[in-house]
Amino acid sequence: MIKQGIYHIPDVPFAYAINETTLYIKLQTAKDDIKQVRVYYKDRHAYEAPFQVKDMQWLQGSQVYDYFEVELRNVHKKFRYFFEIIDQEGKYFYYNERGIINHKPDVPQSFQLPYLCPGDFYQPVEWAKDGIMYQIFPDRFCNGNTKNDPQGVKQWGEPVKGNHDFFGGDLKGITNNLDYLKDLGVTIIYTTPIFQSSSNHKYNTKDYYEIDPQFGTKEELRELINEAHKRGIRFILDGVFNHSGDDFFAFQDVMQKGENSQYKDWYYIESFPINQQKLNYVTFYDRYGNMPKLNMSNPETVAYFLDVASYWLREFHVDGFRLDVCDEIDHYFLKKFYQRVKQVNPEAIVVGEIMHMGTSFCRGDELDATMNYPFREAVLEFFAIRCMSAEDFIEALAIRKHSLRKDIHKQMLNLLDSHDTARFVTDASGKKNRLQLATVFQYTYLGIPYIYYGDEVGLEGGNDPDCRRCMIWDKEEQDTKLHEHFIWLAKIRKEHKALVDGEFQLLYAKDNCLAYRRYLANEQILVLLNNKEDQTYTYDLPEGSFRDLRTGEVITGGQTWNVEPMGFAVLDKIN
Repeated sequence: MIKQGIYHIPDVPFAYAINETTLYIKLQTAKDDIKQVRVYYKDRHAYEAPFQVKDMQWLQGSQVYDYFEVELRNVHKKFRYFFEIIDQEGKYFYYNERGIINHKPDVPQSFQLPYLCPGDFYQPVEWAKDGIMYQIFPDRFCNGNTKNDPQGVKQWGEPVKGNHDFFGGDLKGITNNLDYLKDLGVTIIYTTPIFQSSSNHKYNTKDYYEIDPQFGTKEELRELINEAHKRGIRFILDGVFNHSGDDFFAFQDVMQKGENSQYKDWYYIESFPINQQKLNYVTFYDRYGNMPKLNMSNPETVAYFLDVASYWLREFHVDGFRLDVCDEIDHYFLKKFYQRVKQVNPEAIVVGEIMHMGTSFCRGDELDATMNYPFREAVLEFFAIRCMSAEDFIEALAIRKHSLRKDIHKQMLNLLDSHDTARFVTDASGKKNRLQLATVFQYTYLGIPYIYYGDEVGLEGGNDPDCRRCMIWDKEEQDTKLHEHFIWLAKIRKEHKALVDGEFQLLYAKDNCLAYRRYLANEQILVLLNNKEDQTYTYDLPEGSFRDLRTGEVITGGQTWNVEPMGFAVLDKIN
């Protein structure tokens, strides 16, 4: 046995309560090293009672590790457990808090979950995992009301140059296109900030209680949310709570009164008076003086922004928040924010913008999901830039998967691009068949598909600000075949629960080709992807009958199936 591969801690993501009487347990082992694992468990205070024993199920891991998992039930909230490990040679080992030993351990050295406390249970956002998210940069989506256009508005579709050119997109423009989004299969809208701000991106907030006039009024926001809800579409706001604008009232007070300001502790001020040329205060990113960083360890700051969240949840019935730069915000604030949101609306979702793994934020008490940038990076490198092998692609996804709770992993927002990145199709050298193939994977893998507005019609764009081009509404300029492809993907995802709740099993990953299945109860979906531009991918179908979900053709299994270059097949096993 390779002892260095054995790992477990009685904490997320290796051990956590699912409910009052169910404990999830996972054990890591070296790849192909262990034949079987059993867990011995009982009530932690039942010293004289015998341990119950349960086999753990092998769980597909990575190139380096395997995993074994189990759900333990019917013990009264207090767990004591250890592992029995059988290697490929049939030798027995045991693993507890003291490490790996050759004999069954005494009771005191067991791993323990002392009590499954109700306050520690995570409640998944059930409506979210079934959904499809659509991100909108409001100024560039649609101009529905020319009367609120800012001065000097540019002609729709002109080249994008900076943070202070405006095109007139607004809330009314989104409302007018809700049926378009519904037809696309969208169930969640997330907009970049809509609060009052001097820039077109609105991340330098002046007033967290006001809609920016260029986007419309509060009544127009109510209309948008109400009409979206009628169509089964949720609406999420962008919460910029890591930093404010420099014209926010609190920072203005510090600028005017210096050390005598009652708001000086709302920020990280290094010296007084404020100097916006030399920047003697902490800012967002790298010396963005118009975005001073908020001190979310200060109770008064925390209280203010918790009230901001409550206001939009209660008064406008928004369905949650996407938190900007949340990995730079105190865990202290994020926990309180999460609690407040759930108190006001238990079904609301809290999403974090984190451009790395960010596992410490995904324990279930701060966020329900993150924008899954590790997913994006892997998909980009494999499908678009084509600098990653199929084996390494699957490895990157496996590492991500096993870093998270299973219930949160199903809610991760699997984006291909965003307002902070180049468009996927641009990174793919303009080859839309690469985008098409990537979206097949996006819609059939674990997690929530995430569309950045315009991707569905072939909108291109380089790095910020070019990625924020105006939406293409002229059908003659749209890629209508690509649009139909997105609609089809949403349709099959809605019709097949295995693509939402099913397990993922890799069947093949080699030579730029992938085969995997999603399965749930009696439903199995087989997905074949050929990421090669000049060679056919040949796959031996298992026995049985399959229906091609794209063509409706019924296929007899047990034969060779060819997938054309840059092609795919999504097959439903019907017997």
